[in-house]
Amino acid sequence: MSQLHSTQDLVESEICRDALVTHYLPPLPPLERIQQSPSRHLSTQSVIIAPGIADQLTKRLCERMETANAKMTVAKFPNSETRIEIHESVRDRHAFVVSRICAPVNDSLLETILLIQALKLADARRITVVLPYFPYARQDRKADTRPPISAKAVTDILRVVGAHQIVTVDIHATQIEGFFDGPFENLSGLNQIVRPLIEAEGSDLVIVSPDAGGAKRAEKFARQVEHLCGTFAPLVVMSKFRPGLTTQPVVTLSVGEEFLTNKTCVLVDDMIDTGGSIIAAATALKERGAARVIVCATHGVFSNEAMTRLANAKTASGVTTIDGVFVTDTLPISDAPENFHIVSIAPLIAEAIQRLDRPMGTLHELKERTDLGQMLPRKSNS
Repeated sequence: MSQLHSTQDLVESEICRDALVTHYLPPLPPLERIQQSPSRHLSTQSVIIAPGIADQLTKRLCERMETANAKMTVAKFPNSETRIEIHESVRDRHAFVVSRICAPVNDSLLETILLIQALKLADARRITVVLPYFPYARQDRKADTRPPISAKAVTDILRVVGAHQIVTVDIHATQIEGFFDGPFENLSGLNQIVRPLIEAEGSDLVIVSPDAGGAKRAEKFARQVEHLCGTFAPLVVMSKFRPGLTTQPVVTLSVGEEFLTNKTCVLVDDMIDTGGSIIAAATALKERGAARVIVCATHGVFSNEAMTRLANAKTASGVTTIDGVFVTDTLPISDAPENFHIVSIAPLIAEAIQRLDRPMGTLHELKERTDLGQMLPRKSNS
């Protein structure tokens, strides 16, 4: 039988693996759109440089900051080696390298590595690497007998070639922050989804973590919903077991139909890759009586036709499994289905860069902000 605990107990207790968490907060004012801080130019001692000149996130970022991407060349030699050349002086300047590491991941990562070294050799005073999606983050430990810890290798390479600081968004494993020998900032992209979600679905939401490992992430999301709405958002933690690397996961749910019937359930995760785990979790919720299932995730990897699978997923009785998906533009997304909503984190990245551009700038406050997301028009590429 499920048990009721306070939200604080979920953080402090290790026995809440499949618990239902309820927590009440004092009523707050109705949800309003917060006016975001006005954009401004970077100081003359800083520069934004991105290897993906045609990248939509970089364009939105530069437009918001009223600045331009530094001029550079990214090309291929006839033998497929990468060529990098910077066409303006960066001597004694603070360089912000903004790079979306997307497929092909290794090519994108190598372009970023070579660009950082080029900036170092060009005598940049400081190099801050902004990686909205941190590559190899799921390879953060030795899960088998003799695998590499690839996330550690990535941080080591970035440090060796010249990176002084890393800024990323909702990294899969926070222990990676300790792999890097320097400042490492992990911003929240999920926080920027909360407001658009409430505006679209209302405040009567049940927050669900698809596995025990994401319980703390989902608890923070529920807390943000409570603060914005002034109402209580229950938290359900599911248990997931995967028999093999290539097999579909098996999920179990500890609450009964009487709790989920006619409710809107929100599945919260840091990323959607192939979508197998999310579809399994959504199916279990619908079979327990949920009226709607909405998925919220920061990173839309969407491998192997995952968007199509999510849009067309149905239960055994033919009921649509997933009614909506909210993701950010940390990775490029094109031709998204009608029920996909893309929230740009360009305002969040812009605010982070502006703060780091100032003397004694800090990003601590940004980790609790929920007003730095921008809903993109439907059918627009991210």
